[in-house]
Amino acid sequence: MGDPKRISRKYSTPNHPWQRERIDEEKILLKEYGMKNKKEIWKMNSQLKRFKRQVKNLVPRMDVQAEIEEKQLMEKVKSIGLVGIDSTLDDILGLTLTDVCDRRLQTLVFKKKLARSVKQARQLITHEHITVNGTKITSPSYIVSINEEGTILFSDSSAFKSEDHPERFPMGGTELANSPVIKKKRIAEEKKAKVKDNKAKIQELDEDITLEDTEVAKGKEVVVEEVEKIEEVLESVGKEKPEEVKEEKKADAGDKK
Repeated sequence: MGDPKRISRKYSTPNHPWQRERIDEEKILLKEYGMKNKKEIWKMNSQLKRFKRQVKNLVPRMDVQAEIEEKQLMEKVKSIGLVGIDSTLDDILGLTLTDVCDRRLQTLVFKKKLARSVKQARQLITHEHITVNGTKITSPSYIVSINEEGTILFSDSSAFKSEDHPERFPMGGTELANSPVIKKKRIAEEKKAKVKDNKAKIQELDEDITLEDTEVAKGKEVVVEEVEKIEEVLESVGKEKPEEVKEEKKADAGDKK
């Protein structure tokens, strides 16, 4: 049995420490699900492997005990929401690590909009702000069953239970839509939007006015140029007229003689 003071490890580590593909996948999972270290990933992976190993052992067996174990396995997997109601053993073999991680309490707290991020969801769980079926759960890796999923709430002693808590308004949950904090935030955002629209309209009017001014200025320049041309023509006509008159007078005097 081993030493009772030394609890045996309930998960298996990777076969090889340096596998590039596995390391990259673990980095993505750590960031996406807000896990503390890779040990949590290995625990989820070991649990998934146990389910698949049990399926592989049951497939070739045809005895009564195999039927009982198969029924128990399917009930277990269905109860925690890994497969649907009409699923078979083949569906268990198609499960991935993300399917198991989606059933963690930390992930569900974030999806139910009780936290703004997966990291905050982890903090709320470890600080005893979250209850499942009326019981405080402090393990972020707790696998939530289908029946317990609707009972994930803030504890009665938690300050986050108040709808006016400043850390709750950015969540956008339907239960907080009518809270005073969200209403004030919404009104402030609407005012800012109106101010921006008014500024944009004023800027458009200023641009239109400047365009009109430039067009008027251009029109004035054209008129001035035309007036100057007319004046030049008149001046040229005025200079030539006396000479023509003198020639006409000379012609008239010659005819009289």
